[in-house]
Amino acid sequence: MYKIASSNSVFRGYLIQYKPTLFYAVTELQSNILKSLLSSYSTSKALSLRAEIILLSVENLDYEIMKLRNLTRKTINKWNKRWLKFSSKLSVDIDEHKMKKLIIECLSDSARSGRPSTYSVEEVTKIFHLACTVPTSINIPLSHWSTRSLAQYLVNNKVVEKISHERVAFFLKMRN
Repeated sequence: MYKIASSNSVFRGYLIQYKPTLFYAVTELQSNILKSLLSSYSTSKALSLRAEIILLSVENLDYEIMKLRNLTRKTINKWNKRWLKFSSKLSVDIDEHKMKKLIIECLSDSARSGRPSTYSVEEVTKIFHLACTVPTSINIPLSHWSTRSLAQYLVNNKVVEKISHERVAFFLKMRN
């Protein structure tokens, strides 16, 4: 299923020897899904580029991808290796919808480490719900919420431990 090849190319007058490139097979269904991701307007640019990398790598056009999209060998190898890592899941006989979901999972960014979220989904949902209620309906003498009054209410009623009015504004803008 896999074969390894190496190639030499001239780039800007320099002879470049590439490390061995991995080649792999792509089924007709996988190819159709990758092509649909390429042509879809709703597909992110990053996902579309990764689908193109896989499709062109199958045809041994890695150097052309590098020139066409100004990519490095490292980037191309990263997505080729990711595809190979997922190949056992992708080789299973499944329907088109599940296959597309797996391909998108394969070509999506990995989860990144970082600071965990300060506010749970439930707390943010409560903030949205409260922002949509009229303050007078819960005995608050205001005609409408400001971000400051909403933040103060959330802390006073122990919906959240602490929150700034800027964070409340961020959540409300995020919802739009």
